[in-house]
Amino acid sequence: MNESVINELASLYGLNDESGPALDRAIRALEEAAAANKAYVILKFDGERTSKRYTTVFSASHIEAGVVRVDGDSMGECLARLLANVIELKKAGKIL
Repeated sequence: MNESVINELASLYGLNDESGPALDRAIRALEEAAAANKAYVILKFDGERTSKRYTTVFSASHIEAGVVRVDGDSMGECLARLLANVIELKKAGKIL
């Protein structure tokens, strides 16, 4: 996972002094984003697929498409792309 993306999302939600493992910090930032937007986050590991077995979802009613979904071959990749998408939405004023 990209540390700078985690730090950027954390900063956008006022989490400036976060420390710990990257996964913990990424989850904490997504928790804040979900709480602020009355959204939900899903991390899915799909044992039935042979490729793109990992999925991350951020869903909030006021997102134009309703959901940001990322499928990939690693959870780290999916989380990094989800974080980047949530950052874009926040900076564009499309989410709180």
